[in-house]
Amino acid sequence: MTKTIPAGSLRHVDQNIETAYAHFYGASLQKQIGQAMTGSVEYTGSSGRKLYDLADPNKVGAGLVYLGTGSATTRPNAQYGCIGCAFNTRGNRGRSQYHGVTFGLDVRQLADTGLQVSAKYTVSSAHDNLSTTFSDDGNNNFNLGYLDAFDPMLDWGYAQFDVRHRLALSGVWVLPFGRGASGVTK
Repeated sequence: MTKTIPAGSLRHVDQNIETAYAHFYGASLQKQIGQAMTGSVEYTGSSGRKLYDLADPNKVGAGLVYLGTGSATTRPNAQYGCIGCAFNTRGNRGRSQYHGVTFGLDVRQLADTGLQVSAKYTVSSAHDNLSTTFSDDGNNNFNLGYLDAFDPMLDWGYAQFDVRHRLALSGVWVLPFGRGASGVTK
């Protein structure tokens, strides 16, 4: 008696995979303004290279597109062709790039109120070609890995966690408050 083994998913780790890495860099400038205020400008950047990724070169229609064989509904390797089955190749073709500039203002004593205020405004941009290795962020339910397993840079664009503008405000009110109560002398 024989039994056919059903089609399944294939997991493959690229035998030439390398260690992922990122370069981080930054610069900052602070300047005291008056006796109780400080202003700052800070740049932060990072470049992620050889980041871990996941690709499926056995997607429906890939044989027709890349090999000129089959149809729009067939896979290049039909052995791994069931619904929900993938040919998952893990590698390190992921890339990312981040640039951000933060403008800050810190006031240690606002007039004679005892109020300390900090304000930070960041303008930034984050790009990548795969925001999560397993496409598990909730916004990508239809595709595992890259749109095109043979051209990962086709997915290059704004990262799913990109936040262009961010404002952070904080304050501390030193008690008792009022004129001269904060202990700061002039």
